Amino acid sequence: MLPPDALDRVVCIAPDTPREDVAEALTRSGVIACLVTPDGLPDSAPLGIITHADLLYRMQE
Repeated sequence: MLPPDALDRVVCIAPDTPREDVAEALTRSGVIACLVTPDGLPDSAPLGIITHADLLYRMQE
Protein backbone atom coordinates (compact mmCIF):
# COMPACT_ATOMS: atom_id res chain seq x y z
CA MET A 1 0.00 0.00 0.00
CA LEU A 2 1.23 3.50 -0.86
CA PRO A 3 1.81 6.06 1.87
CA PRO A 4 -0.85 8.81 1.92
CA ASP A 5 1.60 11.43 0.62
CA ALA A 6 3.10 9.26 -2.15
CA LEU A 7 1.58 11.26 -5.01
CA ASP A 8 2.83 14.51 -3.46
CA ARG A 9 6.39 13.16 -3.54
CA VAL A 10 6.45 12.42 -7.29
CA VAL A 11 6.29 15.02 -10.07
CA CYS A 12 5.13 14.02 -13.56
CA ILE A 13 7.09 15.39 -16.50
CA ALA A 14 7.13 14.97 -20.28
CA PRO A 15 10.10 13.41 -22.12
CA ASP A 16 11.09 16.79 -23.60
CA THR A 17 11.23 18.59 -20.25
CA PRO A 18 14.47 20.61 -20.07
CA ARG A 19 17.15 19.30 -17.70
CA GLU A 20 17.02 22.53 -15.68
CA ASP A 21 13.29 22.06 -15.05
CA VAL A 22 13.85 18.47 -13.93
CA ALA A 23 16.55 19.63 -11.51
CA GLU A 24 14.24 22.35 -10.17
CA ALA A 25 11.43 19.84 -9.65
CA LEU A 26 13.73 17.50 -7.73
CA THR A 27 14.78 20.32 -5.39
CA ARG A 28 11.21 20.97 -4.27
CA SER A 29 10.57 20.03 -0.68
CA GLY A 30 9.58 16.38 -0.34
CA VAL A 31 9.92 15.46 -4.03
CA ILE A 32 11.85 12.21 -4.45
CA ALA A 33 11.38 11.46 -8.15
CA CYS A 34 10.10 12.65 -11.51
CA LEU A 35 7.85 10.21 -13.34
CA VAL A 36 8.22 10.58 -17.11
CA THR A 37 4.97 10.13 -19.04
CA PRO A 38 4.25 10.81 -22.74
CA ASP A 39 2.36 14.03 -21.99
CA GLY A 40 3.61 14.84 -18.48
CA LEU A 41 0.29 13.91 -16.90
CA PRO A 42 -0.12 11.47 -14.01
CA ASP A 43 -2.89 9.46 -15.71
CA SER A 44 -0.64 8.41 -18.60
CA ALA A 45 1.42 5.24 -18.76
CA PRO A 46 4.92 5.80 -17.32
CA LEU A 47 7.90 5.77 -19.65
CA GLY A 48 10.56 6.07 -16.95
CA ILE A 49 11.61 7.69 -13.73
CA ILE A 50 14.30 10.24 -12.84
CA THR A 51 15.69 10.45 -9.31
CA HIS A 52 18.28 12.55 -7.50
CA ALA A 53 20.86 9.84 -8.21
CA ASP A 54 20.28 10.14 -11.97
CA LEU A 55 20.92 13.87 -11.82
CA LEU A 56 24.10 13.44 -9.79
CA TYR A 57 25.35 10.84 -12.26
CA ARG A 58 24.80 13.23 -15.19
CA MET A 59 26.57 16.05 -13.36
CA GLN A 60 29.73 13.96 -13.16
CA GLU A 61 29.93 13.53 -16.94
